[in-house]
Formats: sequence, structure tokens, C-alpha cells
Amino acid sequence: MRRDKPVERMRWHAVIDRCPDATLGAELGVLRGTMSRELLNALPGLHLLLVDRWAEYPDERKLNPSRVTRQTQEYFDEALEECRGNVAPYSERVTFLRHDTVAAAGHVHGGLDFVFVDADHTYQGVIDDVTAWMSKVRKGGWILGHDYGSKRHPEVKRAVDKLFGRRVEVDADHVWAVKL
Repeated sequence: MRRDKPVERMRWHAVIDRCPDATLGAELGVLRGTMSRELLNALPGLHLLLVDRWAEYPDERKLNPSRVTRQTQEYFDEALEECRGNVAPYSERVTFLRHDTVAAAGHVHGGLDFVFVDADHTYQGVIDDVTAWMSKVRKGGWILGHDYGSKRHPEVKRAVDKLFGRRVEVDADHVWAVKL
């Protein structure tokens, strides 16, 4: 007798459910491109901006407790190569923006159906990312993010609640979402 494990709801399902007809989106904090691959596979009309610095954080190691800030450049180079492999089947629908997430917003004109924020998990980092990218999302689009309510990143919830208050929808896998 075969028992299939039920599919666990992951962060990308929150985007897919809310933006089934998305044609342009951005993911901030891509690292290995697992979410990118899932979004591109499920949303065939989507062009996705992959925004990540893929570079080590030498000056921020003491300020930011996130484990990613303690990684070497070799780690980020390997993550970028894995990401390229994950999105290779969809390469014509991907744009890599290898920048700091706030700086990258200056290269985008707008009209996004969604932005998914999963980069700097500090209070100020979340505030800065949302502030920089919110104006890039079209009216009726979504700004979403990861690690809302997670024990490891309590500052994410604090920042999102400050920005959006009761407008926040909570989904599985610690996802927060706000319709603009």
C-alpha cells in the first residue's frame, strides 16, 4: 500500500495563488533560486527579476545576526551557480540584478505584479526593502515576504506590522502578504 506524503504549502504557493496571471515580478534575496524555479515553472507568463548581491558581508557580520552574513564569497559563488542551474530552463524569462536590494530598485521602472521580500531580515533592512520596492508594484499588485513570525527573525514581523498594520495577510511557511 502506497502512502503519498501530502504536498506541504511553501512560500511560493502564496505568490502563485495571489498572482496566477503575473507577467512581471521580483524576488529579493534569491540565493539558490529554489523559489524562483518554482514560480517560473508554475507561472508560464512570468518574467522574474532575481535580485541578490551574491557577495559576502564583511562589514555587517557583527551587526546582523543572520547566518548568511557570516558566509564566504565561495559560498555565494556556489549559490549563484546553483541558482543559474535552477532557472536555466526559463532563462529567457529571467533578469539577474546582482546588486544590493535597495540599490537594485533604482534600475526598475515599475509595473510589477508582485515583489517578494526575503533579503535583509533586520528591522531596518525590511523597512528599506519595502520602502524601495513598494512603488514599483502596480495598483492591485502584491508585496509579500518571508519569515513573518519566525523565531529566528522576529524583526521581520515587527517591521511589516509597523508598515502595514492590520492589512497584513498571513500564509503558511511564515509568509506575509499585502495587496496594494
